[in-house]
Amino acid sequence: MPLKTTYIFKFKFIGDSVTQSEDVVGVQIDRIIDRYKGRRGALIQILLDVQKENRWLPEEYLRHISDRLNVPLPQVYQVVTFYKAFSLKKRDGTWLSYAWVLLATCAELLPFRQDFAKTWH
Repeated sequence: MPLKTTYIFKFKFIGDSVTQSEDVVGVQIDRIIDRYKGRRGALIQILLDVQKENRWLPEEYLRHISDRLNVPLPQVYQVVTFYKAFSLKKRDGTWLSYAWVLLATCAELLPFRQDFAKTWH
């Protein structure tokens, strides 16, 4: 029987922006850490999975991972800053929408695939 996924959304307002509350973020990170049975040796994979879900690694995420794995925070930062795959800055996702526009434009220029651009809009 497949597992049932339940989503709980809590938000808090910071200035003009809305972010998920820390307890929801903690639950998401805990779920990832639990997948690796809380092993300290899985730090890099845990960081990759957390970043995959959030596109970057804010300080509060790193603190939570550090606490859960009992790894000193400077060691977590050392790993994150060493590997180019990690980002401590929020990544903009608009490049992806530009890629779809470019793909659709190219598809319109190809006479045998003109219907392709219409299916992706």
